[in-house]
Amino acid sequence: MSGEVWEWELRLLRATIGGEPLATARIDSPADGHNALLQLAIEGKYREIFDLATEAGILISGGAVRVGDPAAFEALEGHLISTWSTALQFEDLGCAVKLFAVGVAALLLFVQANVTGPEHDTSQPQCSLVQNGAQCEHHLPGKASSVSGPAACASNERWAERQLAVDSEDLFAKCQLPQYLLLARRVLVDLLQLNRRASAQAALKQVQSPGLAEDEEVEGSKESRTIQCGESEYQLATLEEMIDPSRAKSFVESALPSWFWWAARAVAIHQRLLSRKSATLRTELVALTDDTMKIFNVTNRERVPPVVRAAALLEAGLWELQYRHIEAAKAFLSHAEAALGLVVDLSGAMGVRTAHQQEAKAQLFVKVQHTHEA
Repeated sequence: MSGEVWEWELRLLRATIGGEPLATARIDSPADGHNALLQLAIEGKYREIFDLATEAGILISGGAVRVGDPAAFEALEGHLISTWSTALQFEDLGCAVKLFAVGVAALLLFVQANVTGPEHDTSQPQCSLVQNGAQCEHHLPGKASSVSGPAACASNERWAERQLAVDSEDLFAKCQLPQYLLLARRVLVDLLQLNRRASAQAALKQVQSPGLAEDEEVEGSKESRTIQCGESEYQLATLEEMIDPSRAKSFVESALPSWFWWAARAVAIHQRLLSRKSATLRTELVALTDDTMKIFNVTNRERVPPVVRAAALLEAGLWELQYRHIEAAKAFLSHAEAALGLVVDLSGAMGVRTAHQQEAKAQLFVKVQHTHEA
């Protein structure tokens, strides 16, 4: 684990749990190199992160990435997988931090547009991943023509919303900038290949024809595919380029431990948008919660400030409440109290609530006590 990057990861987490606006979060020491991207995330400068990531080759260059354009997004997915595969192969921490910053920025931008504010600047193109992508086009399937302007943006957002449907459960309400949540998922969640942890052969079975032995390859399976995006051609990830989930997990644990927490946040937000509970997302969230608890409550317990450890436990409890798992949520909340050295109980007492109340009435209140560990 890189001590310097770990300190910046903790700063970023503290900025999201301490009740202090990201844009005004205090930076005690300057950032350089790849840590500068994490500083931009703390300062709320998400679009600058996308611009720098594009310059670094993490995102497709030229401002030509249209998330709502299926062909362009497929090219982006292949590019992200290839970039991540290279980072794993050479254990490139700088490249991993850039990918991580892109995923975090996309998630925080989505939350800002839909929950915390300030309101999204509608003068900026909503269907582009980068700020300088001024033109907004959407190519209609099977047609030579295309639409542009607001109609294209609306079409692109509808496409992104469809991609976020899981287990036949659609988004239950309209949200702003769904393409950024989709990008956050692709980077933070999908690159970990959670669905392949349990069975490393699952991906192989999908491409093998009936009757073939496991060591036989499907004819043409090694052929690389390319896709045209604007004036550029991008090579899509083939089966051989798919990520080894155990290697990805090991690298993230040692290089960017908070990645699991941010991925869990993305999955939890995704679930809250769906009309009903998704078994697929539940499986992902359980795996990511286990990884987060291992990092912040077990292996690195001594290096994690109590407030950060308590926040991880508190969020895990809230995630369990999403699925109405009351006992599991209570257990996480109890551990969060212990991390802060607190004992929280509901109690009752006689008293008044307003200046004009003459007679004391029974009042329900929260009783908080500090333990000797506080």
